[in-house]
Amino acid sequence: MPNAFITTALREGKVLEVVPGNFFFLGVRNDERGINAPHHNPRFDIHEACLPVGAAILCDAATRCLNGEG
Repeated sequence: MPNAFITTALREGKVLEVVPGNFFFLGVRNDERGINAPHHNPRFDIHEACLPVGAAILCDAATRCLNGEG
């Protein structure tokens, strides 16, 4: 892939110093259902109802980028 590169692990913000992009957090917990374990925990899970929201955010970001808005 001409636009891909291999690198060592970087902190999320450092990647944006190298290539244009965006970074956001998507809330995936649901305390009422007990879905609230932190990342890197064997009990970690996501509340799947958030996935359409995340997909919509990514689609909007891609559309804006392709339209030259960012």
